[in-house]
Amino acid sequence: MINKIYYCSILFLSLLYSCGNGQKNISDSSSLFDIYVRCGDPYDEYIVRVNSLSEGEIDPLKEGTKVSKEIHYGLTVRNDKYYYLNERTHFIKKYQIQNNIFAASDSLPVTKIECLESILWISNDTLLMIGLNKDLIHPAYALVETRNMSLISEGVIDIPKPETISWSTIGFLQRRDSQLFMGFYSKPKSRDSTTTANKMHIAILDFPGMRVNRVETMDQFGRTLNDNRYQPSSVHDEDGNIYFLSSGSDRLLESEDQNKGYPSGILRIKNGSTSVDPEYFINTCTAETKGHVYGIWYIGHGKAIIKCDVPQLIKNWDDYDEYAYIYYEVDLNTRSLSKINIPLDRGWYLDNVLVENGLVYIANKAESNENYIWIYNPENKTTTKGLKVNGDFHYFRRINKVK
Repeated sequence: MINKIYYCSILFLSLLYSCGNGQKNISDSSSLFDIYVRCGDPYDEYIVRVNSLSEGEIDPLKEGTKVSKEIHYGLTVRNDKYYYLNERTHFIKKYQIQNNIFAASDSLPVTKIECLESILWISNDTLLMIGLNKDLIHPAYALVETRNMSLISEGVIDIPKPETISWSTIGFLQRRDSQLFMGFYSKPKSRDSTTTANKMHIAILDFPGMRVNRVETMDQFGRTLNDNRYQPSSVHDEDGNIYFLSSGSDRLLESEDQNKGYPSGILRIKNGSTSVDPEYFINTCTAETKGHVYGIWYIGHGKAIIKCDVPQLIKNWDDYDEYAYIYYEVDLNTRSLSKINIPLDRGWYLDNVLVENGLVYIANKAESNENYIWIYNPENKTTTKGLKVNGDFHYFRRINKVK
């Protein structure tokens, strides 16, 4: 009897909550998309679900689901479930949205990762997480089976000469059959100004054994972009070529971290090779763009979308979170770039681009507060306004296809 009363009470409260929430009716039988926004100070974050990104209006703050306060960046979604590693508790939690409530449904402890920095979905049910161990020098990993939330393996990854490194950070991850490519950069301990520049490295590991076979150091580039939880920093094409981003430096630290003058752009590892192609580089700091690149999204047929800053709009740290970003389509074969005609965007490390059925959807936070999901057609290079996103929020955190 007690269980029955408890169940009825929960059911009543769920129905009451869902009736009071403004989420418009959505269909679970058709395509389903998430729009994830951040607002307020201290911040609040909301996820709102829609069946279409191409039309209509939505207000995430009024119609969305409030995300747990324990989550800060790093939320990933697969099969209608969300996953997040809480670095304070060292638990990976699985969440789902039920009756407009963002609730944890399962969890799994991990012991090796102190600071999570990159993730890679190996399959729909297998998630690889890589961050740093307690020394903040060695990479550490957890390979998780997400359906039942079980740990396949975890450990610390050996890297060459760790005793010479002050700290490391993890960049892109790409898998090619039984090989895992991991970008990372490190800060040497030496105080010699000629050797203290951050070093970009590409490690090639056995997968799933996670043993390092080789590390290539790129002295001519500043660093690989860190933390692909925020935005993708690498892609692969239909032929198996891997493309990844390099960043010369945070623009405002160029005089301090000895990376001044290093270019920002796109590098390549050709299919069949484990080395960075020495003949290939697309420089985004040229006269045409002059911008550092922050994200890349593959759209098919050898083309991708990249997000770059506008250097003259960034004068201090606060400007990185302002309206200072533009998008380009880049032909990875011809190495040509063409600007996409949408308003300046706000915020730097965001996963706000989605490719679906040959079209590119860009969630754009405009200074006018006329915020749309812009639809870019690579066939004719045109942009049109799609779903209008209302509400007083700071920026789009990400957009995802849930199903």
